Amino acid sequence: MNKENLLSTYALLGYLKETSPSKAAITELYIPIVKKAMSDYASEKGMTEYKGRSLSEINLKIKTIFDIDIPLPILAKIMESIKNEINDENIFALYKDGAFIIKSYVFESIDEVIEQEKSNINRLQQDYKLYCSENGFKFDFDELKQFILIQQIELFTDRRSDLLNVDYYVPKYVSERLNNEPIFKVMSNIYLGSIIASYMEHNITDKVTEAELLLDTNFFISLIDLNTEDAHHTCNQLFSLCQQLGYRFTMLNSTVNQIRILLSNRINDFASRDFIGSVRCADVFNACIRKNLDKTGLERIKDNIQRLIEEKGIVIIQDAQIKELIEKAKRSQEYKELFQKRKNAESALNDTVAKYYVESKRGNNIREFVDVKCWFLHNSFSPYDYNYGRKIHERYLISANELLVLLWLSSPAQGEQIKINDVTRGGLASYITKYRRSKMPTRETLKVIKKRVDDAMSFGLITEKDTFNLCIRMAEGHLTQEQVDESLIPESVTNEQFAAKLKEYTSEVEVKKQKQKQDADAKIDDLNKKLEEKNSQIKSLNDRIESIEKSNYQKNKDLFVTAKMRKLTKDTWINVLLILAICALWCFNEFYKQALPTKWSIPVAIIAALATTFGTLFLRKTNFKEFFCRKGLRERFETEYDESHKQRM
Repeated sequence: MNKENLLSTYALLGYLKETSPSKAAITELYIPIVKKAMSDYASEKGMTEYKGRSLSEINLKIKTIFDIDIPLPILAKIMESIKNEINDENIFALYKDGAFIIKSYVFESIDEVIEQEKSNINRLQQDYKLYCSENGFKFDFDELKQFILIQQIELFTDRRSDLLNVDYYVPKYVSERLNNEPIFKVMSNIYLGSIIASYMEHNITDKVTEAELLLDTNFFISLIDLNTEDAHHTCNQLFSLCQQLGYRFTMLNSTVNQIRILLSNRINDFASRDFIGSVRCADVFNACIRKNLDKTGLERIKDNIQRLIEEKGIVIIQDAQIKELIEKAKRSQEYKELFQKRKNAESALNDTVAKYYVESKRGNNIREFVDVKCWFLHNSFSPYDYNYGRKIHERYLISANELLVLLWLSSPAQGEQIKINDVTRGGLASYITKYRRSKMPTRETLKVIKKRVDDAMSFGLITEKDTFNLCIRMAEGHLTQEQVDESLIPESVTNEQFAAKLKEYTSEVEVKKQKQKQDADAKIDDLNKKLEEKNSQIKSLNDRIESIEKSNYQKNKDLFVTAKMRKLTKDTWINVLLILAICALWCFNEFYKQALPTKWSIPVAIIAALATTFGTLFLRKTNFKEFFCRKGLRERFETEYDESHKQRM
């Protein structure tokens, strides 16, 4: 198996699902993949026509290229769809026995999409590598891939996943990238593609309807939004989808009591809300912080549990209806083992009765997922060992996220309102929470830590900042129950030793914060320097532009004034010539041929000369002084040019 090839195939399937119509069946996603295999198959043979003996030949090619298996019955349906699409037996012929004939035909290529998904995977790898480098973590891309593909293992195989064996910073990275759209999209495609591939290999093609879902405590708590925000969103979507598909919802009366007990315990311990809620993200206290719910509000919810159950159409199974199952459960080995593990008789008995109830209702001759008629539906973030070593249809319980994925894939028409991002985000978020829930200290331990923290703070041994850093470390699953048991809560540990150990645990957080701050400051300084350089370049460019504009303005101004002065000079010479002509005519009249008497010729000549001079002054809008003092006239023309351009600006 080529792991890199398989990962890119998962990403491709996720992309095809994302870009396909919401009502499209899962088999339709495989059409481009089968076409690619057929195209490569025909071209490799180097023939314009190739006859295949069975679909196994195409299936082998799909396995070679994409590293996935498609059940032959499903492959036959896909090939039939391709045949109908081409609709020309001279190009592609498919026979009932699985034989086929491929002639020269060019399918729409998905090679570019495949290469793009490979590039996206490399982008994810480089981003994770940079993240590890910046935070001083060991880089292991296989661990990240393993975490993203965990649900595929837990849902579709009988193997135990390695969820609890990954380092704490792997789910931390995934959590931080859920809001980074480009990186989240890559993880989403890989996650979704792996689910689709496994779903197809299990040949789950029929819709699952009219089954019974026995609800567990944690599912209902999530449904009424007293768990994480993602858990509420997932359970709410599943509940709506199951209603559309005709599922029946039931709940044991003992489960109703468990819900009331849970809420009563939180109400009685409400003083610990902030500390426990800040560490345990999947706790009722965390929901209270998120929703700004006070003690009175939580009491109101507890008092209305019966009404909330009835409003949602959930049928409560009374103890009298299953009296024999309860007695059987009390005598069972499962109850004894569960009680030994939980140290809570009511909780252990509730889950044991639920197991026997589901087994009595789930039906006979169960061979696959669609045959199951009853499930114990939970939304627990604690690992259920019962499921390990069992295939899907052999299990009696299923998580909300698992069932949502299966129903969404098998019933695309009913699930069209469910967004892909919601499914993938909810799936990844559930495993982040499951990891952290399994690693972090118990509620009882947190209470002991809280008391020791209060004592240490009263003596001035630690600060609020130390407490905050401790909460962060525990919330991320970095500080485990074993570490706490060994070094923080034993009675032999003094307040001074407790404070020293706590500071040791939290100093790493502080160092990383300081390093991140220094890195951020360095980046800001670098950006400021670059900004100053850019501003300097911009100022220099603006000065140059201004200088050029001034030069061009002055040049145009000089041209304007020069043109005006030249025109006036030309008029002056014309005026002089006219006066000379008048003088010549006067002389001709006086000394050669007297057409006018002298008493008339002199006034006429003077008037003509004055009219020529002052007429020019009037037409050019100048005065007598400017006519003879050209410096003042030049200044006026310059002022005229400046004013005209100010108006334009």
